[in-house]
Amino acid sequence: MKKILVSSLVLGIFILSLATITCGAKTHVTFWGHTHKPKVQAYGELIAMFEKENPNISVTNVPKPGGQYEQLLKTAMATGNTPDVFRVGSWNIASYIKQGLVAPYVISAFDAQTVQEIQQRFIPGVVSDIMLDAEGNLYAVPEDHSTLMLVLNMDMFKKIGMTKEALPNDYLDWIEVLQKLVVKEGGVTKHTGFEWWYNHQLWNAQEMNVVLRSYGTYLFDQTGLNSGLETPPAAAALEYVYNTANVWKICNPHYAVTSGLGTGLETGYCATHTAGAWVKGLIASGGVIKDWWPAQWRTGPIDTVFNWAWCYGISPDSKCKEAASKWIAFVVREDTGKWEGNKYGHMHGLAGMEEWEVVQENPQFLEFLKLKGKGEYQDPTANFLAQSKVIMSLRQNLVQKGMKVEEARQIAIKELQEIKERILSK
Repeated sequence: MKKILVSSLVLGIFILSLATITCGAKTHVTFWGHTHKPKVQAYGELIAMFEKENPNISVTNVPKPGGQYEQLLKTAMATGNTPDVFRVGSWNIASYIKQGLVAPYVISAFDAQTVQEIQQRFIPGVVSDIMLDAEGNLYAVPEDHSTLMLVLNMDMFKKIGMTKEALPNDYLDWIEVLQKLVVKEGGVTKHTGFEWWYNHQLWNAQEMNVVLRSYGTYLFDQTGLNSGLETPPAAAALEYVYNTANVWKICNPHYAVTSGLGTGLETGYCATHTAGAWVKGLIASGGVIKDWWPAQWRTGPIDTVFNWAWCYGISPDSKCKEAASKWIAFVVREDTGKWEGNKYGHMHGLAGMEEWEVVQENPQFLEFLKLKGKGEYQDPTANFLAQSKVIMSLRQNLVQKGMKVEEARQIAIKELQEIKERILSK
């Protein structure tokens, strides 16, 4: 009997010891980001800071190519290999919640008692209703909340004797300067004056929205059903898009599709790029960020605005939801958010951004972020993915195929109308 008691006691001590070892072991969080170089570098530094504060948690960033990201994530979900934390598009988060593809955050990991307390840490409206379920559980906070700006590679301007102070104010003078920066050798474009950000339907549609707003119209109204392409100013806006490649020849129409080189700013390929404020880190050593300020682009209500597109989701299959929540909470915390914003230009829509260096240097950022936060601009809409495919085709018709403006516009209007009819018929 004593032997049985001793054996039981030893077994109990062993199990208790094993439990102690397991509880004391490091929790590992896998995280999927994008293969965007400044973001990869930023996450590397953030992970080091986080692990120093949380020695029992380790984080691994697994960058995935942006163009393939959503398909890779869907495949991972279908096969049960979803990472603990992943980027999820704002246009998908509501459906992900309904389908049970994301888990609610552990609120205590944010050093908060309620969801409302977390919402108050952001510009009003940024952490919106689409991130909550019917019970008020929180499933997402924004990764980036960005304005859309014109990025200038000053190294290229300097080669033609153009300083930052000498950059022109007149719209047509801008075109003349950019034409000087186009270099072709043997029919191959070596340098170009202007490029769109990515030939990706999300970014392409957002950039088209900027152009349309600058001419006094819009991509979609607040219902997300009616397109501004049918308004008279849209023809002038699309004429601009057409001219970049076919008249002024400041844009290489196939570059974004075929090169695979990212923005072209990294390689010194292009002089100007429309991009989010978060691209600042990409050109910190040799470029500046400016809004597109020629007078002809100031006729609309706003000319540089871009809603946050990506947010953080937690896998329902994650075995470490609290640790995953802690990682997300750390990334969007006020002090780390400020550090990342000032160093890399990445902005999470946090309250108190008036004090950030990047905002003080570029005060227009805050104005546009607040407009988005208040919901004055509702892109992307619930049916944005289908609509954005049409807008990407519109841009390709104008820039790559050289289709005349009115023909391309009417094709897009018809396709958008078909989408609208499908939605209304449901």
